[in-house]
Amino acid sequence: MLLLSILVIITFTSILLIFIFSIINGISSMPTSSIVKDVLLQHLPAHPSNNIAELGAGFGTLAFPIAKKYSPTTVTAYENSWIPYLFMRIKNTISCHQNLRIQRKNIYQVDLSRHDFLVCYLYPKAMTRLQDQFQKQLAPGTIIISHTFALPNWKPYKIITVHDLYQTKIYFYLV
Repeated sequence: MLLLSILVIITFTSILLIFIFSIINGISSMPTSSIVKDVLLQHLPAHPSNNIAELGAGFGTLAFPIAKKYSPTTVTAYENSWIPYLFMRIKNTISCHQNLRIQRKNIYQVDLSRHDFLVCYLYPKAMTRLQDQFQKQLAPGTIIISHTFALPNWKPYKIITVHDLYQTKIYFYLV
């Protein structure tokens, strides 16, 4: 009976935290579909950089395969919502990606200048908000890849259309 009560409390608290952070962030965590993830991974640069970041990493749908693909390179997954963050921490404890750093931080308050390759799956308001931050903090030559949502005032150097139900687009930018 005690175990059942604990599970109910944990479940309720998790749902409540997801709901609260969905309101704070303006959107809930949405995992990248497997077909979009596979196409995105196929089109990543062969030798990207020294520091890769995934902004708004959610449950790590992209962060973990990117860390696996670029095992010698440091990959930092930024997520501010507690439940996805804890999920990634637990998963990384089990899967042991030595190069994956998981940080519970607000992406708008992170200094992105040390990263030279960024991956995003964010919503339009977030992409609009990040434009100025990218312009101020990122060095020339930094690669930004965003799927589904474009940077409104930037021109991508490449767009790939995924042949899924939504004809999802993956946008490639160079600062």
